[in-house]
Amino acid sequence: MTNKMFFQAVTDQSNALDLFLSLLNDIPYAVIGGVAVNAYCTEPVVTRDVDVCVRKDDLKPLLARAKKVGFAVTRHRATVDLTFPGSDLKIQLQRRPEYQDLATKGVKRSVMGYDLFVAPKEDVIAEKIKVSMKPSRPLSKRLKDQSDIARLEEEDAK
Repeated sequence: MTNKMFFQAVTDQSNALDLFLSLLNDIPYAVIGGVAVNAYCTEPVVTRDVDVCVRKDDLKPLLARAKKVGFAVTRHRATVDLTFPGSDLKIQLQRRPEYQDLATKGVKRSVMGYDLFVAPKEDVIAEKIKVSMKPSRPLSKRLKDQSDIARLEEEDAK
């Protein structure tokens, strides 16, 4: 079983990620969060969300494309979440201003059988450190962030 087949079996039986990526053909983006950590680590950890940064000016056209092909759109204070029928995957488009410039810094990496533009490793680490120290963030998420930082550091030590 390939990495992509495994990811699809666990998370994305309807190929929602492939469909979403096709919508980004002319939009710069960068993946952050757990998927970005997986891009820099030998042993991936399964996640059911993909955190994506796009420029503010690209968000509205991207959402229009997503709705047109069947994605459900849910707006939150910090994200716009996309879900697709038959998929457990949640695509979280980041809305916070501090993530805007990451969209143009994406580096092409292979992650779970997908070629994705991922935030540079130093930005992934900085983001993980920042969110792991937020007292308002649930403890379980802060501990996962700390584990992700450790995974990245261990990978550097190899």
